[in-house]
Amino acid sequence: MISIRPNFHVGDLARAVAFYRRTLGFEVRTEAPEYGLAILGSENVELALLEGTSGSPASAYLEVTDVDAAFEACRADAEAEITAPLTTEPWGLRDFGMRDPWGNALGVGQRVAR
Repeated sequence: MISIRPNFHVGDLARAVAFYRRTLGFEVRTEAPEYGLAILGSENVELALLEGTSGSPASAYLEVTDVDAAFEACRADAEAEITAPLTTEPWGLRDFGMRDPWGNALGVGQRVAR
């Protein structure tokens, strides 16, 4: 296996694309609004945004190279809900939790020395 791509259902595709570009620095790799689809990416990570509702929100964990900068970008964005504070865990992760405007949850973290 090479990678995994979570699919997040969102209520407004254009707004979701802007949200993920703004808060986590994703770039648009594929955008097909006529099909309700956008695929965002950063390095070897991809996230698919699907316009519409699915019944329940999804969740994923995103490993980043600068968790402090990601936390500040999310904290500064009125549409991002911080669900867990930025914390350094004893098992070698520094991370926080957030939720997008459609209820999809992301853990965002960085490996740090124990």
